[in-house]
Amino acid sequence: MGTATVTIQVGDREGRQLEELDFIVDTGSTYTAVPRAMLERLGVPIQRSMPSQTADDRIVPVDIGQILVRPGASRPTHRSYSPKCTSQAW
Repeated sequence: MGTATVTIQVGDREGRQLEELDFIVDTGSTYTAVPRAMLERLGVPIQRSMPSQTADDRIVPVDIGQILVRPGASRPTHRSYSPKCTSQAW
C-alpha cells in the first residue's frame, strides 16, 4: 500500500495570499500541520497554544491559527489549523 498525497492551496483567512503544498492524506489525523515558515510568509497569526498527543504518545505544545484551505477547485474551508512544526507530519 502506498502513501496518498494531495496538492492543496493554503492561505491567510482572507485568501489574499495562497501557496500550494503537498499533503499526506491521513484519515486518523485531527489537525492539519503546515510548516511554520509558510505560515509566517502568509502572515497567519497564532491564536492560541494547546497540548497535543503525538503518535508515540508524547504530549507536546502546538501553536494554533486559522488558515484558508482550498482543495482543488472546491470551495474553501476555514476549519484547518497550524501546529508548530517544521514539516507536514508530526
